[in-house]
Amino acid sequence: MFLNRKIIYFILMVMYFSNLLIAKIHPPIKLGIDSICGNQQDLLIGKKIGLITNQSGVTSLGESNISCLKKIPNSSLEVIFSPEHGFFGNHPAGEKINGQNKVDSINVISLYGSSKKPTQEQLKGIDILIYDIQDIGARCYTYISTLGLAMEAAAEANITFMVLDRPNPITTQKKQGANLNKEYTSFLGPYPIPLRYGLTPGQLAKKINQKKWIPNSPELIVVKLENWSASKWYDQSNLDWIAPSPNIPDLETALLYTATVIFEATNISEGRGTETPFLAIGAPWINGAKLANEINRKKLHGVTIKPTSFTPKDIKGKVKNPKYKNQLCEGIKLTVTHRNLVNTEQIAKTLFFSILKLYPTEFSIDENYLNKLWGTSELSDLVLKAKS
Repeated sequence: MFLNRKIIYFILMVMYFSNLLIAKIHPPIKLGIDSICGNQQDLLIGKKIGLITNQSGVTSLGESNISCLKKIPNSSLEVIFSPEHGFFGNHPAGEKINGQNKVDSINVISLYGSSKKPTQEQLKGIDILIYDIQDIGARCYTYISTLGLAMEAAAEANITFMVLDRPNPITTQKKQGANLNKEYTSFLGPYPIPLRYGLTPGQLAKKINQKKWIPNSPELIVVKLENWSASKWYDQSNLDWIAPSPNIPDLETALLYTATVIFEATNISEGRGTETPFLAIGAPWINGAKLANEINRKKLHGVTIKPTSFTPKDIKGKVKNPKYKNQLCEGIKLTVTHRNLVNTEQIAKTLFFSILKLYPTEFSIDENYLNKLWGTSELSDLVLKAKS
């Protein structure tokens, strides 16, 4: 019995010191919000703060950024702004949000309603405007448009703009997709960057300033990430996944979104109204097995393509009236097998061209919308040519 206790004690000690060694070799990620509420809080002492955030704005330990910022001495959080999907991230894509709410007795103003930019009146008395939102690294994900417009507003109000940096969950190592053509600039594509643009919010903010992509550039402070690298994926951190928007429930979806989001501008369902949005696409007039066979002839890297069927439905807080609501659709399901091999531009083109080849009559697009999502007229030109 005594010997068994000694063995157990020895094993526990080995485990304890092994964990200490691992923590020293691989220290946990430190977010911008962690630093500003820790060893860099002097940057906010004595300041009146405006905060742009949503449900993703938490520390690495899960504390809300609001709670964290309110603890900084001699400072005050005066106003909160929220992007598309609202402060709690429970509004479907494209749903306008007007009016004001309160969180912890602080006004929350929507930047996805009648106005998409903080007004000078709303910034009156503010010393610093802070941006703290988890993004997914896709050009058409509208949080980066909110970022740029808020930077403009800060410059016009002559106040400092601060980005509390967060990881790009699909790494900053790869850039895929054509740069946005200037003629297709919109809220869905505000800057000449690839669809998968490979930057963190802080890196993008710096580039916006440096390239003068907005009329007026503010004084910019980026509170950087620590213990992070360009090749890392979000699940290599110690962070819990908090869906940054209603239809991005996990990391796999965030990655493949940059391939399948283009189908929003077509009469193909992009999987909204199912439990696998952006991982499955289809329509009532598609033969799933036939489409899967056509796509698999192209031998895409890093993903498997299999036939599937689904019936889109309303899902509260996620989607209202999805394409082909309550209709059985056939199509294909994508599964990531080797994420470092995935080329989302190649996947997008292969899916698009395969559907066009098999269903040239049935397949249709919203040309203007597609050009804004893709960033060029490459795809729409091919459809128009095929139908001429």
